Amino acid sequence: MGEGGDAKALTPEARQALVESLAGPDGEYAAHAAYSAVIAKFGDVQPYVNIREAEARHIAALERQLQKYGVPLPTNEYAGKVKAPDSLLAAAKDEVKAEERNVALYDRLLSKVKAYPDLTLVFTNLRRASQENHLPAFKAAVENGGRLDNFKGGGGPGQGRGRGTKSASSIPNAPASAPATVVIDADNFMQSFGSAGAEEQSRVGKAAQAIRVENYPAAVVILQKLLTEGHLTPQQKELVAGTMKELQKSKPTKP
Repeated sequence: MGEGGDAKALTPEARQALVESLAGPDGEYAAHAAYSAVIAKFGDVQPYVNIREAEARHIAALERQLQKYGVPLPTNEYAGKVKAPDSLLAAAKDEVKAEERNVALYDRLLSKVKAYPDLTLVFTNLRRASQENHLPAFKAAVENGGRLDNFKGGGGPGQGRGRGTKSASSIPNAPASAPATVVIDADNFMQSFGSAGAEEQSRVGKAAQAIRVENYPAAVVILQKLLTEGHLTPQQKELVAGTMKELQKSKPTKP
């Protein structure tokens, strides 16, 4: 079954959802191609540069899920084929609509992967990146005539959180060293254990704090104890195991 061979097989519906999130018309390949087209035409303008870097991490995170479940990577039909608008203002307006469609995409796809906690976590965080980071940035760019010269955000999942080291090598124009995201939202992770006991919630809280400061080895140790000693539901156990795998693939920034 490829990387993560113990992953249970995807239903046809979940498989299609995962492929569509990456290769659909409102998915991550299309978004990266659109940002690349604007940069190619207008230069290294913000917020496109930073958001394209974030998009490369999102793509790598989804590609890793495909590999884990043994699903062949879909063809990127958008790279180099998207035409940039005539002005930055028009581009920013287009991207506002595109980010809104991306949010709607994940709203629709989440119901198709609800039996897979790892995919639910990834989709939820990528949706949040569009809703809370990319969409406000492009709306601000519209108000500013099409660009944000002092923009420093755009990361979404991975910015202010853990990152891996897998490069998004299949993405044209992405830097070869663009890291894959460890798509783990510490707060969202904690909320998944609201029904757990006090001891389990305490351990989840400690693990979440370690994730926030990117001390992944400590988080893995805590989660291992939680998995072996805690009283968890089958879905919570699966989520803990999946989270540990993601953390173990990442490069810790803290000793």
